[in-house]
Amino acid sequence: MPVLPIGLFLFAGLDGIGRDVYEETLWGRPFLRFEYAAIGLPTLDATQYYKGENLLGLALSALMKLPKENRALLLAEGLQRIEGKGQNDFQKLLLSECMENYFPLSEVEQGEYQKLLTERFTQGKTAMNGLELRELRGARKGRNEMLVKQLTKKFGPLSEAVPAKLKSYPAERLDEISLALLDATSLAELGLTEG
Repeated sequence: MPVLPIGLFLFAGLDGIGRDVYEETLWGRPFLRFEYAAIGLPTLDATQYYKGENLLGLALSALMKLPKENRALLLAEGLQRIEGKGQNDFQKLLLSECMENYFPLSEVEQGEYQKLLTERFTQGKTAMNGLELRELRGARKGRNEMLVKQLTKKFGPLSEAVPAKLKSYPAERLDEISLALLDATSLAELGLTEG
């Protein structure tokens, strides 16, 4: 399959969306040249990505050029949009965490944001706040660790590939593996071959 290499720069603006080249030279002569599409988030206008339908664009808008006014409201409404879409919990966690961690708020704006969460976004409309995100992340980490222990007890030492694969799975898939583990006789039966 063709592969399109893309460099996503979180803190280097470059020229927004364009192309870039990585080159290695030895004894004054180039011996490696790698050309790729480059996206420098800090120079992009956040507005079109914030308002767009793509939730990844919405989450990454936190790293783009944001309006100077109403930032607390923008963050709260952005998180509410992520929470309201038909993503699974793990996808919501990643998108919400990206947006909340990188969205620049002053101390005053942080207070406004917390106030908005309690006053306007309640009873089913609440955007995930930092505490909820940490709790969900902690629960997921605990589930992963327990599953690795169970797999190790049943099948012996695991390669590094197995825990890495588990970390990439959504919660629903981890639940399926936990149940299937009771009857499984190999890692391959669970879709966890080490190749």
